[in-house]
Amino acid sequence: EAEEAKAHLKVQLEEAERLNARLKDQVKEAEAAKAHMKIQLEEADRVCAQLKDQVIEAQQANVQLKVQLEEAERLNARLKDQVKEAEAAKAHMKIQLEEADRV
Repeated sequence: EAEEAKAHLKVQLEEAERLNARLKDQVKEAEAAKAHMKIQLEEADRVCAQLKDQVIEAQQANVQLKVQLEEAERLNARLKDQVKEAEAAKAHMKIQLEEADRV
C-alpha cells in the first residue's frame, strides 16, 4: 500500500509540475502581451500629442485667416468707397462736359 500511495503521489506531483509549467508559460505570454500593450499605449500617447499639436496649429492658422479676412473686408470696403467716389467724379465731369458743350 505504501508503494501504491507513493506511486500515486508521484503521478500527482508530475501532474502538478506539468500544470505549473503551463501556468508559467501562460504568465510569460501574459507578460509579453502586457509589454506589447504598453508599447501600443505609448504609441497612442505620441499620436495623441501630435494630434493635439496639430489642433493648436490649426487653431492658430484659423485665427490668422480670420485676421486676413477682416483685412480683406476692410480693403474691399475702401475699394468700394473709391469706386463710388470715382463714379461721382465721373458724373460730375459729365455734367461739366455737357455744360461746356452748351456754351
